[in-house]
Amino acid sequence: MIRRTFTYLLLAWCSLSHLDAQIFKVRVDSVNMQLGTQNTLKLTVAKPYDEIAFVGLEQIAEDIPMWRVIEETEWKLQDNRQWVKEVTFSIYDTGQYIMNPITAIAAKGNQIDTLLSNPLPFGVSFADTSLDDLDIKDIFKEGLSLRDFLLPMLVVLGIVLLIPLIMWWTRRKKPIDPVEAAPPPIPAHVKAYAALDELEQAALWESGRYKEHQTQLSMITRRYLEDGYQIPAPESTTREILTYVKKLRLNSSQSSLLKELLELSDLVKYAKAEPPMESNLRLLNGARTFIREMEATSKSTEEE
Repeated sequence: MIRRTFTYLLLAWCSLSHLDAQIFKVRVDSVNMQLGTQNTLKLTVAKPYDEIAFVGLEQIAEDIPMWRVIEETEWKLQDNRQWVKEVTFSIYDTGQYIMNPITAIAAKGNQIDTLLSNPLPFGVSFADTSLDDLDIKDIFKEGLSLRDFLLPMLVVLGIVLLIPLIMWWTRRKKPIDPVEAAPPPIPAHVKAYAALDELEQAALWESGRYKEHQTQLSMITRRYLEDGYQIPAPESTTREILTYVKKLRLNSSQSSLLKELLELSDLVKYAKAEPPMESNLRLLNGARTFIREMEATSKSTEEE
């Protein structure tokens, strides 16, 4: 405010010999305007200067913060008697306002004059309009159009097309490994022959390990009966095993071989007997003979 007052005093001092309140005038179409409506500010400079070099419209915005310029014209010389300029504006706040003098600079030849306009009071009020004067339309429900369905249809179509693409991409990135078929089970007699060969190569009886040799020989025979004939031989006693195998209808040779092998094993394990050296290998071969005869009997039964 002090800066603006100082400016006004300086301009007034510089233009004492040129200042004339009738030269530069401002007026509005209506000094009582309504909020939000447009008004026209008309500026006139009466003395026929060669040009109007400057007009300080920004001063108005400083005095009236809610002042907004909508449109303005260039300065025009009217009837060779006065310069005219129009500014269309609006004010977005109610109240009583005074537009302070506006500064303009005019030139004629080498002469430059500083001009001040007259102050201009005016007011802004709310629009005085009743509901009866307004053209209020009835509320109506807008009907659906193709545009209302277009976006949902495009979304659904995009999802439908995207699902196969995702499935293809997933399969391409992570190919499904083929499931390997489980190897066929090893026949009971094949496993038994392999175990007997390994036991023979160990030759445990040669180092006095009779008990360990007979225990393994007995267990190989018991597992053969379990794998080949579903007899719970590993956890059964010798008497129980001989009872189970009766349903197999063994011949005398098969029964004798199995009974001798199991009973000798029990003697070595529980009575700590030491069988003759040659009987260890003989019983091992006897186990092979027992298994071979059992397999031969099974094949002949299947062929019948």
